[in-house]
Amino acid sequence: MKSSKKIMLENNSEEEKNPENETENPAQKLMSKKKAEKPQRKRKVGRTIGYVIIAIIAVFIVVQLLSASYYKMTVNVVEGENVVGVNPTADKLDFGDLSRGSGMTRYITLKSAGKSPSYIIVWKFGGVASLIKVEKNYFTLNSGEEVKITFSLTIPPSAQTKHYNGQVIIFKLPKIF
Repeated sequence: MKSSKKIMLENNSEEEKNPENETENPAQKLMSKKKAEKPQRKRKVGRTIGYVIIAIIAVFIVVQLLSASYYKMTVNVVEGENVVGVNPTADKLDFGDLSRGSGMTRYITLKSAGKSPSYIIVWKFGGVASLIKVEKNYFTLNSGEEVKITFSLTIPPSAQTKHYNGQVIIFKLPKIF
């Protein structure tokens, strides 16, 4: 008998702790439960939208990296004065053999065959990148337009005699705005 009284006392004390239980009818309890579930549902929807946006951005970046044009750059700095050795190649920006204090210019021609304009971004990397000046960068290439991008290399008098390498990446982003 003593144990059943304890249980009843415990149940009574729980009801006393929560005064809403006395005034709420079952319909009100259901409504308050639904209100508590709404923020959780909104958070789930918000997260899902966030994941979809991140996935779209990731796909866009991958497509742009795959469709970009990649060119290797190279120059061999040699001893002597006014030494110029040219390697004519179309697949890379090969500046050949150059002595200190001399320079060379190479070109890449871009032609738009698409129906909409593209935004062009030229990135250069590697040991030779700091020696090269890009004439035109961050520009719009309109439909049917052809543009010649100039890459000018100047070997400073303080340059070490060695082989310098690098890479140029040309991105053609669809111009939306």
